[in-house]
Amino acid sequence: MPAISLRLPDDVEANLKAEAQLEGKSQSEIARLAITEYLARRERERFMAEMVAEVRTAYATRKSAAKPWPLPKNSMRPTGPWTD
Repeated sequence: MPAISLRLPDDVEANLKAEAQLEGKSQSEIARLAITEYLARRERERFMAEMVAEVRTAYATRKSAAKPWPLPKNSMRPTGPWTD
């Protein structure tokens, strides 16, 4: 496994050290986990942004997208062809 070197502000290093002691893990293990979780979160965020863009594009091309279905007053029950 390749090694990297990081420069951390004193307070971040102190928090990392304290967390490692609390968890009974090495500082490297905590840092690896944090980086892995960050990268996974960013990947999910990019994926979701792509999906939203695709849905917006698809929705914008539908004729029904220009005119939303009305809701009856004082009701959360939708109206439209799928209701009785």
